[in-house]
Amino acid sequence: MECVGVVSGMLRREQPCVRASAEPVTGDLDGAGPSRDVSAGRRQVVAAAVAAVTLGRAVPVFGAGAGAAFRQGRGPCFHARARAQPGGKPCVASGSPAVVVQVDHNGYRGGMGRKRGFDEAAVLNIVRDRFWTTGFSGTSTYDLMEATGLGKGSIYKAFGNKHDLYVRVFSDYCQDLVAQAREQLQGGPEAVLASPAARLERYLVSLASTFAGESPHRGCFLTKVTADRAGEDEEVAQTARRAFDDLAGVLAAAIRDAQDAGEVAGHVDSSALGYLLLSVIRGIDSLAKADVDAATLEQAARSAVALIPRAEPPRSCA
Repeated sequence: MECVGVVSGMLRREQPCVRASAEPVTGDLDGAGPSRDVSAGRRQVVAAAVAAVTLGRAVPVFGAGAGAAFRQGRGPCFHARARAQPGGKPCVASGSPAVVVQVDHNGYRGGMGRKRGFDEAAVLNIVRDRFWTTGFSGTSTYDLMEATGLGKGSIYKAFGNKHDLYVRVFSDYCQDLVAQAREQLQGGPEAVLASPAARLERYLVSLASTFAGESPHRGCFLTKVTADRAGEDEEVAQTARRAFDDLAGVLAAAIRDAQDAGEVAGHVDSSALGYLLLSVIRGIDSLAKADVDAATLEQAARSAVALIPRAEPPRSCA
């Protein structure tokens, strides 16, 4: 973000009394060609911001100079918006509103291909949490702008529209969920426990404890999004189905490990049991939202694993 302090439209350092923002909007490209008059472009934005303060509404900014204030070359039209800061008052120096113009560069800082001025992972986490709390329909683009501190142009440039962003954070969450399950259930030298059956029980009990311990009970984002959107959004439905298949596959692999270790009967269908345990996990998630206590949910997880048919101990020769 670039801040330019102004009084009466002139570029001067003053204590800001009003905050204004200038962001790109859909429209014709300004100017007949590239312009290097950056200061002139800033003055146009500043003038519009002062007008926005006076008129109380957005003011369009046109001209090649305005675009050049944000990137060297052809630029979009801009809207300047302004709002009073808490406790804001006219500056004593001139009696005119002082304005801070916040310019959203949309990833540009003097040219193409520059590094973005924000932490993408942090923004995606904020967006995911907002969708997790208020859902897709209950979250507007302006809510996301407020939560992330990014302008609409920056969001669209980096991530696309609201639906694109929703699917992005949902897909990322699902991939992380599957990776975490695989890490907890894998065998080998890095296994959390030597026994595959013990790893399986530990994984289910830990999920039950996590779901029960949330306050408020938001539950699993996969469960929430599936319930909210899968019935009407094919892309969400496909992402959810892929995640469920992957999770069931990880659980089935853990059962096969237990079969190889002689802990689970060899005749059982590991794929079917994988989906059965996944159903138990989803059920525990839903029960936790109804405030079922942790002890009950953890015992349910242990019982689910205990009901898996065990391998018979080897018979001794008479």
